[in-house]
Amino acid sequence: MHRALEILEVFETICECSPKDLAALARTCTLFLSPALDRLWKRLPGITPVLKCMPTELFKIKKKEGHRLQATLQRTMEANDWQRLAFYLPRVRSFTTDYLVDSVFLEAFQLSMPGAVLFPNLQELAWHSTIGGSSTFHHIRMFLSAGLTTLRLDDLETYADFAIFSILAAKCPSLRDVVLAPDLPVNGDTTPWDDAVPLISQFVCGLLDLESLSVPGLNDSALTHLARLPRLQTLEIRCAAPDSFVLNPDEGDIPFASLVRLTLPACEGATAILAAIGVCSLVEFECTESFSPPTQNITRELYTTLANSCSHTSLKILSVSGDDRDLDPVLDEEVDTYSVTEDCLAPLFSFANLTYVSLSHPVGFDLDDAVIRRMATAWPRIESLALHSGTARHLPTRVTLAGLEAISEHCPRLKSLWITLDATRVPKIPHKVFPTGQTTLIMINVALSPITTPRAVGKFLGALFPRLKSIYTLREDIWFDTQFSDEDDGSADEPKVLLSYKQWKRVEEHLKDNQGSS
Repeated sequence: MHRALEILEVFETICECSPKDLAALARTCTLFLSPALDRLWKRLPGITPVLKCMPTELFKIKKKEGHRLQATLQRTMEANDWQRLAFYLPRVRSFTTDYLVDSVFLEAFQLSMPGAVLFPNLQELAWHSTIGGSSTFHHIRMFLSAGLTTLRLDDLETYADFAIFSILAAKCPSLRDVVLAPDLPVNGDTTPWDDAVPLISQFVCGLLDLESLSVPGLNDSALTHLARLPRLQTLEIRCAAPDSFVLNPDEGDIPFASLVRLTLPACEGATAILAAIGVCSLVEFECTESFSPPTQNITRELYTTLANSCSHTSLKILSVSGDDRDLDPVLDEEVDTYSVTEDCLAPLFSFANLTYVSLSHPVGFDLDDAVIRRMATAWPRIESLALHSGTARHLPTRVTLAGLEAISEHCPRLKSLWITLDATRVPKIPHKVFPTGQTTLIMINVALSPITTPRAVGKFLGALFPRLKSIYTLREDIWFDTQFSDEDDGSADEPKVLLSYKQWKRVEEHLKDNQGSS
């Protein structure tokens, strides 16, 4: 053996080779056999490698449902079928389910495998939806090793499936990262998950080493338990959280001491939980879509509570989705009730290190150029700024093109901007933007911003943002929404929407022409 291979760093570098090279090493060099196999088998994206180590006459792979392949059992599984696998299965640390085997195949696996679990040293399991759906879910027990630290489940569909939570914490006490039903739709409809919240909460209360948790819902008992966990860094509650919540920590204890990423549903529940937490050092905060649009008062309370609870220097990412696109549009007489004004936003200006801000509200924002200047001054590190309004209703804006001067001057890192503005009057190009202007902004979404002179607007924007390339409007927003809906109400072709789209696309063309000639 070459002496260089005795150097640990050299040996580890060689083991970082491509799978093809590692396989060659395993076949030709006894020194690398075990390390190479450990690396090759560490992460399995499906069951295929396991099948390839079993007798070929055991199964047959056929096409099912279009181009999808599925293995079907051809004979009874025997003890000898597992002999070769005993050399490989203990090496697996991460496994993701796939579509290759059906419930019958999994049943044969579970009945004939020599051990209690398929992968005795498994640490990460991602159980995704399979062809069998709930009919295969009960086979998950063969993958629940005692050393499991990461679990992702999105295949729970029936009330029977939730029985797994009664034994999950006991079987996998070392769980640190748990994601349950991440793709569950948030639309207010009743699902089995509504009745499962107590079971999920009881399961969560049995975990002591959690660092990251994503669940559809939790009750106050589970939240109280999580508040005491010293290593919990990420908490995501997607659908249901208590509307009122009170923490009574022991003297000297800091609730959610390590929490840096928090996602909560609905503004009211988020406000209650933030108030209960008291003091925190969040880096990311997200409030997901609400079942009812938040009023101006609810929005003000949320933003004020966030500013009172969260460290003003730690928060970098802020996202509030108060505009669920499935909701009924706000009526004309209700606009003032839902508009977001300067006093609503003012508490957020205390977060000086924000880099990403996305605020979405049903009718938009009642702001002017002075507020935009204050915002730009407050967030000098901002890289993405989005002030969204619902596609069905847009509050007439008082922000003008002149308001963009402050953004050009005070936000040197900004790359993308969503804002509704009045572009009917084009101000003189300020001398202080020369010689280069703001050179990072490349995209702006103007929604339904009024405009009359595209060429002049293009010249003004090009001076402030010389690298600006793409301009999007409400029409593209509507197109994007219809991709996720079966209904097309034709609003993308309404005269004012279509005219705005054409005018702003002319601005985009002028920008590209000017950049090409410079």
